[in-house]
Amino acid sequence: MSRAGSDGTFEISQRMIVEAIRCWEAAKKSGLARQPRLYQTLADYRLEILAPAFDSLMTIFEAAMKRPLIVGADCYPSADESVLIGMLVEPGNAENHFCRSEEELALLVCALRSIRLMIDCTVTVAPDDHRYEN
Repeated sequence: MSRAGSDGTFEISQRMIVEAIRCWEAAKKSGLARQPRLYQTLADYRLEILAPAFDSLMTIFEAAMKRPLIVGADCYPSADESVLIGMLVEPGNAENHFCRSEEELALLVCALRSIRLMIDCTVTVAPDDHRYEN
């Protein structure tokens, strides 16, 4: 799962990202409200506060791609999921993919950094909290 890094920064779990992406995509595909479902999924990681920001990120991500998101199966992330994981780890990577304008890039990078900032500001992990181990 997610945990504090040795330098005190917060490492985002690939599993958490994939679960949130697939939850968002399934809700969208079914015509259901995305934020309540994201809230439930992210609550497993005590990051439910990220539901609105993650919903916005996914909407911006799809708009930048100019097509619907493609999700993977089981424990295998799709190319789209892998790109988003990489961008969440390093928001500056957004420009290397599909943004066609400076405005599009700025919007995507802002959404990515917003989530990173929210995680850094909201998460405290106790050293004995095994719930946050990979």
